[in-house]
Amino acid sequence: MYKIFVYHSLSPTSCYDSMIIFRLVVRGLSLTLNRYTFVFLFKECGNSLGVLEGEQVQVHAIKVGLENNVFVTNVLIGMYANWGLVEEARRMFDCSVERDMYSWNIMVGGYLGTGDMD
Repeated sequence: MYKIFVYHSLSPTSCYDSMIIFRLVVRGLSLTLNRYTFVFLFKECGNSLGVLEGEQVQVHAIKVGLENNVFVTNVLIGMYANWGLVEEARRMFDCSVERDMYSWNIMVGGYLGTGDMD
């Protein structure tokens, strides 16, 4: 039920609103948040340049054991790439247990986005 509130609060400028709901859910309830919740939050934070919020969500994703989920990892890499933090995106890419074509495309796009062609 609460995951629906997080999903529905997502819009191009609502990282802050999504994080308010996320914090209420995490602090007040013993819910198991799934990979989809984190995928939406990472994507929203990456699109809105919510660096602090994205890093907070990353810590929680690690706490619940989703750091090796390919979907979560890919969106996390994309979040850092969207912020222009390609070295951090590369670190996440290098540490990822599973990489797919999407992982590689995110990294290539991240380097192209910062003008790093080497």
